[in-house]
Order: sequence, then C-alpha cells, then structure tokens
Amino acid sequence: MDEQLDENYNKNENSIHSENNAIEIIHSTLLSLREFIIHNGFVSPQSEIDFFKHKKPQILSRLIYHKAIHSILVHKPHGGADIIRQYLNDELLKLKLYFDENIDLYTYHRIESESMDHIYFVRENPSQGSCQDINCYQNDHLFCTSHDFRIATILANDQIEIYLSIEISKQQENNIYLNPLNLPPVSKLTWTDSKTSLTELIYALHKMGVFNNGNASLSEISKHFQSSYDIKLGNIYKIFQEMKERKINLFPFIDAMKNALVKYIEFLDDKLN
Repeated sequence: MDEQLDENYNKNENSIHSENNAIEIIHSTLLSLREFIIHNGFVSPQSEIDFFKHKKPQILSRLIYHKAIHSILVHKPHGGADIIRQYLNDELLKLKLYFDENIDLYTYHRIESESMDHIYFVRENPSQGSCQDINCYQNDHLFCTSHDFRIATILANDQIEIYLSIEISKQQENNIYLNPLNLPPVSKLTWTDSKTSLTELIYALHKMGVFNNGNASLSEISKHFQSSYDIKLGNIYKIFQEMKERKINLFPFIDAMKNALVKYIEFLDDKLN
C-alpha cells in the first residue's frame, strides 16, 4: 500500500486527484484485509484485540485522513488569505468538537489503558455483509468493533490537525511557513550529494519513525527533503530497489556519516589530550 501511495504522489501533481487515488488504494487494501480476516479469523481473543485496537486503526486512519483532506480541498473557498484562513480554522474547530465529544476515549487511548479492551475491540455477533464505502468500517460486524473506527478517527485527526496548522501558517506568511522562533532568514541549502545517498537517508528516517510520531509517510518525508534542499528525486522506490541489489555495502552513505562523526569525536579527544 505504501509503495502504491508513493507512486501515486510521484505521478500526480493535482492534489485533489492524488487524494482521490489514495482513497481508492487504501480502500482496496482494507477490502483485502477484511477478506483475509473473515476467512482466517484470530488465534486468540488477545490477537483479535490487538488487530482492532492497533493494526486496523493504523490503516483505517489513513483512509479517514485522505477523505478529510480530499473534502477540505474540494470545498476550499475562493478568496484571499483571510477567507481561506477562516475556512481552515473552522475545520480545526470540527476536530476540537470531536475531541470534546470523545474526551473519555481520547484519555483511554493516550494513557494506553487496557481495562475495556475486551469490550471495545472484540466483535459482537459477526454476520455476513458487503463493504462498499467508509460506512462499512463502522457498521460491518464481520470487520468492526464498537471502538476501532473511533480510535482510527483519533489517529487521523492528529494528522489532519498538523495539515491544517501548516496550511494556516502558509496563509499567514503568504505561502511561507511560519518561523515560530523568529530566527533571522538564512540562505537556502542545496543537496549536493547523490540522489541515492538522499534516498538512503529518507528511507532510514522513515523506518526509524522520527517524524510526526512515526506517522509521516515515505512520500511526505521525500517531498519535504526535495522541497527543502532543491532536488528532484523522481521515483525513490525504484532507487531503493537498485540499492537493495548492491552486493557489498548496502548503505554506504549512512556508514560514511557514522564514520565521519566517529572520526570527529576522535579528533576532539586527541586535541584534549
């Protein structure tokens, strides 16, 4: 699914079209997952709880997120920065209202409580049915519990809030991100090493989950680096596949980074001695 989403965003410049494709990709993934769960079931009640509390919400939250962003883009009004900023702030208010209405579940989720897991994340009376749109992920007794959709919504809302905050900042600074520390402007940095080296770094940071609490996609991280450091990477998935085929030294750039830092520390130690 991640690979398909990355290819989608690399191919499509139109945001609305990209979001629509992302919705289809994730929905297709969830349908396949639903089919697998129906036919294979769970080996224990705890595995069922783990799936509906953790695994399914991680994927479903991305469907909810992309549907929300698609809707925000489609209904975005024409007008100046003040009009658009008010529209985005209204969308933020909707997130606040959902938080207020579900404060108990937010608390349960954030303190990582388990006391109600056997009720919240176990299916009741599974029955055959079809799944055609997002509503089935709330009402399909074969593939839903009472709270897995709500947990997914909480996860999605965290990412929607980040998106809206960034878009509001763009409006406030005429499409330039806010500088919250009021630092003086600096010259733009340009990536002067190879595209393969940057791809190596992007994949490593993505797998370490260092951005947005691990929720930033590979595509989002890639776009950030390309925009920030004035470089066009193209299909990073293809670059990574070529990296995997190396017979010796899979990750030379990361190894070189480590060696450079070790040598610098050794240099400082020698100076002190």
